[in-house]
Amino acid sequence: MISRVLTSRLVTISGLGVLLAACSSSDDPAPPVTNSPPPVEMAEFAVAVANLTNAQPLSPVAVIAHDDAYRVFSVGTTATVGLETLAEGGDNQALIDEATAASAATASGAGPIPPGADDVIRVEVPVSDLPGLRLSVVTMLVNTNDAFSALNSLDVSDYEERDRFTFRTIAYDAG
Repeated sequence: MISRVLTSRLVTISGLGVLLAACSSSDDPAPPVTNSPPPVEMAEFAVAVANLTNAQPLSPVAVIAHDDAYRVFSVGTTATVGLETLAEGGDNQALIDEATAASAATASGAGPIPPGADDVIRVEVPVSDLPGLRLSVVTMLVNTNDAFSALNSLDVSDYEERDRFTFRTIAYDAG
């Protein structure tokens, strides 16, 4: 399931900081006021990954929020080093690093997901990035030597707050 929730935590924290500064009782002169930019309004996507396989653990999941210029993979082309590393060993860090270098927002699952279990991974993006936003979700099928399952470049730009969608993914060979 993929859902989007707008958050305002940055506004709340910044307001609290101003309140605490106003309550200072020091005899020192007040520090100069600096004009900081307004907080960036963020959108959060919560991606719940449920392992519906029989006896097939999944590696920690990589969630990547990106624009249309980036692709985790394209069928029929050679896998990137990051995708190959994930598909062969279950380590998603190189794939996350590749996506981050391409200006994508990324998040990693907490750990392997055994059959029948699930994990929720959250990724935040600036609201200004929502037009044209794509979401990719990738995990290794652990009991294989180079298979992965993915949701590749799903267009989420028109999703509304609290929308929920369910997708079933297929397996790919990174070989």
